[in-house]
Amino acid sequence: MSAGGRTRHTAGGALLLLLPVTAAVVGPFVTDADIPSDGMPYALGAGHPLGTDALGRDVLALVLRGGASALGVACAAVALAVAMGATLGLAAAASRSRWLDDLLIRPVELLLPL
Repeated sequence: MSAGGRTRHTAGGALLLLLPVTAAVVGPFVTDADIPSDGMPYALGAGHPLGTDALGRDVLALVLRGGASALGVACAAVALAVAMGATLGLAAAASRSRWLDDLLIRPVELLLPL
């Protein structure tokens, strides 16, 4: 693959990553403070591009508000996994004992087929 092809693929991947992250971060700021309950349930229109739920709330506003909390949970899970993995990896490397390395790798080997 040429360097130009890799650049296009990288830019495309970055765009696919940045769109939902940007929507999750900016979304709560562009929606109304209180989600209005006017309108028929499930009606599509200019005011409700994704329609409304059974209570008349705008689905797009709900999705944008929920994206921020989902992004926060994902970041917290990644941070916890990195902290645990780094701690266990450093412990295994510092001990230089084969049995500790084998003991720490067994749960990973059990989870790999999943």
